[in-house]
Amino acid sequence: MAYELFKLSDDGEIVINKIAILTIPAFKKILRRDESRSKTQAFKEFAYICHIADSQSVPNKNGQTDKEAHAYASNMAGLGDYKADAVVIEAVRIYEIEDHSEAKDTIMELLRIYAFTKKIFVKVRQSIELSLIEDELSTDKTNELLGKISTVIDYGNKIPQLTKDLQKAIRDLEIEDDNINLEILRGTDEVVPSSADPKRQL
Repeated sequence: MAYELFKLSDDGEIVINKIAILTIPAFKKILRRDESRSKTQAFKEFAYICHIADSQSVPNKNGQTDKEAHAYASNMAGLGDYKADAVVIEAVRIYEIEDHSEAKDTIMELLRIYAFTKKIFVKVRQSIELSLIEDELSTDKTNELLGKISTVIDYGNKIPQLTKDLQKAIRDLEIEDDNINLEILRGTDEVVPSSADPKRQL
């Protein structure tokens, strides 16, 4: 259902499917509680939800922690120092249920674990830098540092392909989900909307 709730326009703005939104209490409440004509706050919160919950969002594709994802989503949505309330948290939960699957969630967990690689590399680099501050390096210390560098380089050679493999796995699941939805629609008397075509970019 997630792709029916929102899509991005050519200029990057979020376009909502108001009919679909109004069928889900949490999303309906977010829209209705913003009494302004422009619905600016509601749209910002919808953007936040997309960045947090969508399996194809930057935080999820890059394995960010919950804290990192929140900071990214708040910034991108223009919400500043934002704290999601119970309504938005419920909307996130619903979006995840509709958009995710066991396979997607497993891959996303792998991405989160994979993201720790960078943090480990930072710690290793800092350790090497601190060691190099010393005036003299013993033979053992030199061998230890060279061993660290060799290990990092070895893993570094594998990282680009591993990253592509994990992100491709998510894209493949998206296409598979879209194909399933398309076949379901074709099995009914309903007209298949162009937005359900997996070959069409939203």
